[in-house]
Amino acid sequence: MAAQAAGAALLIDYVLTVAVGIAAGVDQMASIFPVFFHFKVQISLLLIMFITLMNLRGVKESGRVFAVPTYWFVLMMIAMIGYGLWQAITGQLGIVHDVPGVRPSVSAVDRVGLRLSIACVPSVPARLP
Repeated sequence: MAAQAAGAALLIDYVLTVAVGIAAGVDQMASIFPVFFHFKVQISLLLIMFITLMNLRGVKESGRVFAVPTYWFVLMMIAMIGYGLWQAITGQLGIVHDVPGVRPSVSAVDRVGLRLSIACVPSVPARLP
């Protein structure tokens, strides 16, 4: 019984991971290309079917198919971090001003919450049994 529960939990975890990842990716794609906004569900279902078909082919074949976008992602992240570090080192890193929807001021409630958080941290280990 325990093995079946563990297997069911892993299956649910995998399905939810794929669904959330696909939904987030399609949502980002629709934010870049607004023409896809009304087709987000259809695109998500097509991508889930593609992943399902590739996984049904076997570990070796699906590994080849999914390796290319994975390596591309890792290389692009390394390039982006390197470019940002290069700009920071050379002094060409820009400063962001006037971000819409963000208030730069800190309210009194935020200050009190911050002070309470800082005051409570040292006493937490002393209260643990």
